[in-house]
Amino acid sequence: ANLLAVDHHVLAVEIADRLDCELPDVGRITFVDPETGRCHRVHTGSSTVRDAFAEAAQAQRQELETSLRSAGAGHLRLDTGSNWLAHLVEELRSDPLTQVAPREVAG
Repeated sequence: ANLLAVDHHVLAVEIADRLDCELPDVGRITFVDPETGRCHRVHTGSSTVRDAFAEAAQAQRQELETSLRSAGAGHLRLDTGSNWLAHLVEELRSDPLTQVAPREVAG
């Protein structure tokens, strides 16, 4: 296994937005592939298209979680529609591996 966290505690923080997972019904839109310049017209009014997008997004999230877990890294998913900063602070406070013991500084 290709480990990220061999000598250190690694926490991958994913910032997600609802639109990363859902394709809104906004009619016909054109997407341009930035690498190839190819245009793709999509009819977002189709529930089949929206469902396929949601399934692909879920599979992508699952693949990311599995990859991070197998690499030995923690994974925290924060949603832009929530109080993500509070969730991040809560996670860091509750994770014993992120706690730093107080130490004296010689002066």
